[in-house]
Amino acid sequence: MLVNLAINAQFPKSVQSRVRLIYPDPYIGLQNAVLKNAPHPAPITNFPLVLAHVNSSAPADIFLEQAHWPSNFGMIYPEDRTFMVVTIVQFRAVDFGMENCVLVLATHDMESANFSAATTPFPFEIWGVDSTDSVDPRKLSWKSRPRRTHLAASMTFPPGRNRLETPPFSCPSRALFTFEITCSAPGCYLKFLQTNKSTNLGDCLSVRIY
Repeated sequence: MLVNLAINAQFPKSVQSRVRLIYPDPYIGLQNAVLKNAPHPAPITNFPLVLAHVNSSAPADIFLEQAHWPSNFGMIYPEDRTFMVVTIVQFRAVDFGMENCVLVLATHDMESANFSAATTPFPFEIWGVDSTDSVDPRKLSWKSRPRRTHLAASMTFPPGRNRLETPPFSCPSRALFTFEITCSAPGCYLKFLQTNKSTNLGDCLSVRIY
């Protein structure tokens, strides 16, 4: 005789479904192994974990970008994402001893079919937002976007200039830092395909960590 036993376990309704996970420190004790006069490492480039568009004209809509196509090896989900204002971007600093950052907007090929912008210079703003947890693009809308906390930078995007940088800011290791990039004047427009392989291969938004 074959007997099957099973347990049907359920969480009580009072338990929240969302659990905040702690990002562990991978560098425990490493500060004791670093020489006092060791040379500072060269800056590195960090690309966003999240890059998601929100729209004030459709405050409840979620603009989830899931580009994919089938192949002989299965379904392919590329890392490239579309950047356009207004966009929420989130990064994580994960490197030891490198806790100073600069947000970089680089547009290398303004004649590319993957790039479009207003023909006249326009101002845009980069806001730091209140988000200590990971942003879920599947639930992100204008209405649900994180609250602005401070103006990190105000810049002008003129045609012909292909690199803009924010003032340096502190980015402690393992911390998440999130920004809202938005136009600050009527008529501004910027859209490009974000590439995460190399800043020399195309247009990108990245963080230089040093």
